[in-house]
Amino acid sequence: MFEIKADHQFPIALLFLLLFISRPITAQNSPDPVSLRFPLLDLPDNAPPRIVIPTMPQSRELTNDWYQGAHYAIAKYGAGHPITSEIADYGFDLFSIWLPFGVSWMHEEWHRAVLSSSGIRSFNEIYAFRLFSPVIKVSGVADNDLAALKRDHPADMVRLAEAGVEGEYARVAAVERDRFFFGVNNYDHLTDILSIVNCIAYEGLSTTEFADRTTRDLLRSENTDERTRDVLGWDFTSWIYDLSRPAEPYAARGIHPSGAGVNRYITTDDLASDEIGFLKLQGWLSLLNLLDPALYGMHEIAKRDGIALGFSCRHLLTSFGYCADLELRMRKSPVNIFIALHNYANHDRYFPGVEAALLQYPIGKFAAISPRCAFWLQPESNRFRTRQSAAGALGEIEITGFPQDLWQPYVSLSGKTAGWSIGEAQLGPAMMVRGGVAMRLPGRVRK
Repeated sequence: MFEIKADHQFPIALLFLLLFISRPITAQNSPDPVSLRFPLLDLPDNAPPRIVIPTMPQSRELTNDWYQGAHYAIAKYGAGHPITSEIADYGFDLFSIWLPFGVSWMHEEWHRAVLSSSGIRSFNEIYAFRLFSPVIKVSGVADNDLAALKRDHPADMVRLAEAGVEGEYARVAAVERDRFFFGVNNYDHLTDILSIVNCIAYEGLSTTEFADRTTRDLLRSENTDERTRDVLGWDFTSWIYDLSRPAEPYAARGIHPSGAGVNRYITTDDLASDEIGFLKLQGWLSLLNLLDPALYGMHEIAKRDGIALGFSCRHLLTSFGYCADLELRMRKSPVNIFIALHNYANHDRYFPGVEAALLQYPIGKFAAISPRCAFWLQPESNRFRTRQSAAGALGEIEITGFPQDLWQPYVSLSGKTAGWSIGEAQLGPAMMVRGGVAMRLPGRVRK
């Protein structure tokens, strides 16, 4: 669950090549329009007995607000020269890694949302303000709580390990949709690429001696107080370990080197050869996330007769294995259509899924409607080793009021069957009511 930051993870040459391609300095410094969403309500998670604050969608929106609002202010009120503003943008993005509401904060909050949904309290150590530390943890959790989670909800234990990176990919996808469909939130190419490259490197390093050495160093630094320890250690070795062993008791991990509590962290020494092979496969598949023209400033791949088209690829780890998605976008005012072709897989077979949404379709002058639906086959009971499938679905409708005004209240009602869905902490059936207020700040519209 800890994150190893830029000084260890990023392939520097690739990173700066992507930055050079994606974010050329423009000739003018006027701000682009932004849409900030303030998520005030997410039920039932915000209410007792769960009291999950923030939820996965809420932390994603708050992190987006943090970056978009800051860059809008830099462009509008900062130094007038484009190069000066560019330096300020880069500096803010890099420094924000260690601050609340930055991408690292959101990464840990998605881990915490899984714990909170199961009634387990935890602490995001981003609030300790250890600036420039290469390790950020979620702590404050007892071994007994993790043992109960593994025993009673083994799929949630797996979800716990992959949720942080899932959140980073979900944030990038949401920002790209805002850019394509509504011409807003045209900042954060740096943050987007930092997130994507960080996630790819994090997964790719999981089977290396570097990951094992980092884990052993963390173990040596810990004392006998189990609540000061990270919940998982290296996310993805824990992910494949629990994915492969749903019925194994948590205590089977062994005793912590201090002699007190369970040794929570998994190294490659604890994994079978086929598990290492599956984890290596995920490292290679994570490169699919670079097949995303929007990362390089190409938000539209084709435009003719008022119709604009875009696409992106996503690879995500799940509670049963992984998915590899193709996202398609089409815009012809006032119609905005999003389609995702989901390709789920576990150890034994492939499972298909599809998702479609109509975004912000106007209803007169006072409201816009956004219906969304998804249908899938996924492994039965979130199991890694099964050929049996279970059908599932998700439906959502969101209504936004006064879509052309500065302030735009919104409310959504959604429901899902059992199954994994990006950004939904509940793996079982659930009904959600969400609402808040959006604020649209005007600026130059990119053509």
